[in-house]
Amino acid sequence: MKWLRRMSLRKRCVVEDAREAFDVVVSTRAEDGLAPDPRSRTASGVALGFRGVAAKSSSAAREDATFLHASHRIALGVGEGYEELGGTFPLECNFDALDAVSFSKGCYVGQENTARQRFRGAVRKRVAPVVLREGVGRERARELIGQSVVNERGDRVGEVIASVDGARALVRARVQFLRDALGDSDGVLRLRAGDHDATFTVPSWWPESYLASED
Repeated sequence: MKWLRRMSLRKRCVVEDAREAFDVVVSTRAEDGLAPDPRSRTASGVALGFRGVAAKSSSAAREDATFLHASHRIALGVGEGYEELGGTFPLECNFDALDAVSFSKGCYVGQENTARQRFRGAVRKRVAPVVLREGVGRERARELIGQSVVNERGDRVGEVIASVDGARALVRARVQFLRDALGDSDGVLRLRAGDHDATFTVPSWWPESYLASED
């Protein structure tokens, strides 16, 4: 709220916190008041449905819907929100393929670094989906967040940034490591702290350039 009020500058508008009265809702069907999720339009294979704002529903229904949507989103490899993506560059979040960053509009926060990464073609880390070989369950899913992703030598090459069902997760890992994992016979990524194994499969909507060698 503080940031939104700060950015309103001299505009004649009032910014108020309406979280107690309204929710962001999602649906797999086009319904009145809902618009297509903009990330679904240009990224082939990303089906995030429709979303909009509606009056709050019961807390139980809200929690179930939030869980199902987050599970689906993580399976697709799409990160969302500050808790998952805070401190991460837009191109590391694959925002260019999700129609979430522009290279033709005016200034925006982080524009210089984003343009530089695109110009150099050097995005060294990416947010990617993984599947745990042995899930830990919904109750322990948050224990995965923050765990290190390590290579075969035990060197840290990334970290887990999201999981809600304990079976799938999002990691932010070095592109070189993801590329090497695909070339290995088992295709396994190892998560430190619990010694969990996870497999990485390239999302269907990723451009080929995402894992291209820099050579």
